[in-house]
Amino acid sequence: MTLFWSLYVIAALPALFEKTQAQRRAWHPVLWLMPVFFVVMAFREAGGDYSRYLYLFTIVEFMPFGEAIGMAEPLYALVNFVSAGLGLGMAGVNAVCAVVFLYGLYRLAIDEPRPLLVVALAVPYLIIVVAIGYTRQGTAIGLFMLALTQLRRDRPVRYLLLIFLAAGFHTSALIALPLAYFGVRRRPGILNLVQKVGAIGASIGFSLTIASDRLSDYSQFYLESNRYVSQGALIRSLLTAAAGLIFFVVRRSWSRSFGDTHVWNVLALTSLAAVPLSLVQSTATDRVGLFLLPFQILVFERLTVMPASRQVRQLLVAAVLAIYALNLLVWLHFGEFATVLWLPFKNTVLGTFP
Repeated sequence: MTLFWSLYVIAALPALFEKTQAQRRAWHPVLWLMPVFFVVMAFREAGGDYSRYLYLFTIVEFMPFGEAIGMAEPLYALVNFVSAGLGLGMAGVNAVCAVVFLYGLYRLAIDEPRPLLVVALAVPYLIIVVAIGYTRQGTAIGLFMLALTQLRRDRPVRYLLLIFLAAGFHTSALIALPLAYFGVRRRPGILNLVQKVGAIGASIGFSLTIASDRLSDYSQFYLESNRYVSQGALIRSLLTAAAGLIFFVVRRSWSRSFGDTHVWNVLALTSLAAVPLSLVQSTATDRVGLFLLPFQILVFERLTVMPASRQVRQLLVAAVLAIYALNLLVWLHFGEFATVLWLPFKNTVLGTFP
């Protein structure tokens, strides 16, 4: 527990005193936090799905390439195969995935007025639970965050390419494909509309074709089985839905300040829809809802820069950090799986933490 709280504190304290940056900087001080997260993520021997990943690695290690690539999503299987061939072990796989995730988080953060706050808010759940616990999906979300930086610049083709790469680690990333249409600024012209619809339709059709077996596995695993129930899914979806409501309340101010409401409209609506869905299919909704975490984080981060009063802005920063600290407290000390799958936290470089 001490390690996880330390990760949050070293990010939250500088975020508490962070000054709003007027323009994007290619090299931000938040970069210095990344090596710390990398060591924790790359050399771990714990986490929600770690035993399953280790089992997969031991199988792939002795397979020919053609068979190995079919054992999981192709890019994740490829990383396992190469790491085994180089003798890097599971740490090699985790290191590659950690770099991809952290790069996506860094690129998303440095576009924001408060990059340190973005990273701090990512620690309690996006980093500790998702990136450490669910490596494949965490890596996919890292690429999704990178894709969002392209969508905000009206680059739908680059966005699509990054989503396809994300699907190479976790097929659930394909759910983000429609954003390539809905998340770009509207331009006049029926031809432009036809091109967009055609491109997205072709992308979805192609994705469903190549990933049909994997999607079928997920359907059976998450939707058809009564065995898997995600504890706390409703609470997590409520926090994301709160971000969605805040977005719609401050939408005009958001548009004036940031000019990118077109990117977030669909995600805000999806965050609201996730609440009733979590009552029906908690695990499936929870896993898909992980792709809403970057939206949730950015809403609370941007909320702290909108008020004119400096005192109010500072109070909001403290309040948001307290809310996310509470989130970590509940999951870490009262959660069903934290003490079983994450603790004690074993790391080949840092040692074991109770």
